[in-house]
Amino acid sequence: HYNMHIWTRQEFWYWIELGFSCFYFCEVTLKLSVLGFERFWHRRPFQNRFDFFTVYILFAVEITFCFVTPEQLQYGDDWIRVLALLRVSRLLRLFWHIKPLRTLGLVMVRLIPVFWEQGLLLVVVFYIYATLGEQLFGGQIYR
Repeated sequence: HYNMHIWTRQEFWYWIELGFSCFYFCEVTLKLSVLGFERFWHRRPFQNRFDFFTVYILFAVEITFCFVTPEQLQYGDDWIRVLALLRVSRLLRLFWHIKPLRTLGLVMVRLIPVFWEQGLLLVVVFYIYATLGEQLFGGQIYR
């Protein structure tokens, strides 16, 4: 079970994260208002759409946590995981600002078509091993 206490209004880090989310929210909203929605959406499609969805979802969930604690929500621990995933995904933007990471990312994207068939073959082999292992040794560990 996830420790939800660290994401309450009484914690210092909650307010730091909310401050960063407000900053990112203002940045994306300013971009939207200056460029207009159509130019914003099509100018740098991946980066702007990524920013749009991650920032607005992150901001909405954190504002919700200003009024309600995660324990009061039906799936509070799942929302905490979504917040953590969105915060980490914001770090992916650093790939475009740090040249070695950007080069690494572009090389990895170029290699996807080359290694696609080998990757599928590995998935099939792992699936066969997993199925055989489950059929031959399923439940043996717990006895």
